[in-house]
Amino acid sequence: MAQFLHIAAATIAKGFRAAYGDGTNLTTYTFSACDFGAPDTSREVFVVIGWSQGANRTLTSVTIGGVAATLGSQANQSTQAGVRVAFAAVPSGTTGDVVCTFSGGVASCAIAVYRITDRPIAGATETDFASQGQSLGTSAAIAGVDVATGGFTLSALAPLASTSGGSPSGLSIALDGSVAAGNLIYFASNSIQASAGSATVTWTWASTTSAIAAAWSFS
Repeated sequence: MAQFLHIAAATIAKGFRAAYGDGTNLTTYTFSACDFGAPDTSREVFVVIGWSQGANRTLTSVTIGGVAATLGSQANQSTQAGVRVAFAAVPSGTTGDVVCTFSGGVASCAIAVYRITDRPIAGATETDFASQGQSLGTSAAIAGVDVATGGFTLSALAPLASTSGGSPSGLSIALDGSVAAGNLIYFASNSIQASAGSATVTWTWASTTSAIAAAWSFS
């Protein structure tokens, strides 16, 4: 009788590693020796970037551990703040530099680093993006954020003035961390989703200020 070896499918894993900030006015930011976690042949590293700006700037390139990253969608609130995501396959090294280059000088920059392993196909795809600019309030609602089965969502809040209490809700989003780089910038995500869903992702904070909030879904 023929025998067949059953090999269990690997479980997709997502993990927040750390957040970093630099309050210096620069065009290019180098965040040295960022935590990427254990090396893995299937590892993709995602970086969520938030910044304060005195003029409308574009994040033009990101390298992650020396690898040129794919840039996801960008959102800006007037000329004062922006957020974007970048990602790359980085299979080796427990740490590496993340280098963010802008179209001109910005006042400060902060990043959050995530690690994804054992996805069934190579190369992440941004499946949805939505953002909400809020003028002088204490919340921002990002409507209609979709996530696919086996996908996940990353989110960020960049207030235009330093404020405490940044908190997300919707699509089982949870706060991962915040970092002061000029102003407090907040980062959040959900786990790998067992089934597809759609929801409004809402950020709230303590003190009245303008802000830009955004969410990116991937599969």
